[in-house]
Amino acid sequence: MKANEVLRKFFKKHGTKQLAQTLGLSEPFLYKWCQPDGGKASGGWNPLERVAALTAATGDGALLDHLCEQAGGRIVHNPPAVLALLPSSRRQHQVARDKSAGRIRCRWWRSLEH
Repeated sequence: MKANEVLRKFFKKHGTKQLAQTLGLSEPFLYKWCQPDGGKASGGWNPLERVAALTAATGDGALLDHLCEQAGGRIVHNPPAVLALLPSSRRQHQVARDKSAGRIRCRWWRSLEH
């Protein structure tokens, strides 16, 4: 989902008028953030796009970390090594399933012999 869509849903849920009053900003200013261009045509980016741009430009996730902490959480990054292990984990799981199925078949055949 794009930043302007996230903001549009957020404002709809919480009320643009109330949020504008709380932030000391005008409603039209908040509505500009909900435009597909994020208000760039009128000279500004929405806050989500600004944080994303600053993070991308610097490679520093400190702003995102701060926002997560303020919300009572924290960022958990996906380590690249985990992604590399997925195919081998699937193979190991398949081998284990095949062995288990083989044992079941052996027991079944033995039960037929007696």
